[in-house]
Formats: sequence, C-alpha cells, structure tokens
Amino acid sequence: LLELLTDKSCQSFISWTGDGWEFKLSDPDE
Repeated sequence: LLELLTDKSCQSFISWTGDGWEFKLSDPDE
C-alpha cells in the first residue's frame, strides 16, 4: 500500500489527504 501511495503513476486513484498518514482512494476498483 505504501508503494502505491509513493508511486507517482498511481496518484490518479490513490493519494495522501495531507492530514498525517491519512489517504484516500478515488477509484477503489483499481
């Protein structure tokens, strides 16, 4: 999961919210 969050090519569907370690999935099907 951390690899997806740090991978620039994955930022279209998973990204940090900027609030600590919180992140969001914009397309959970991916």
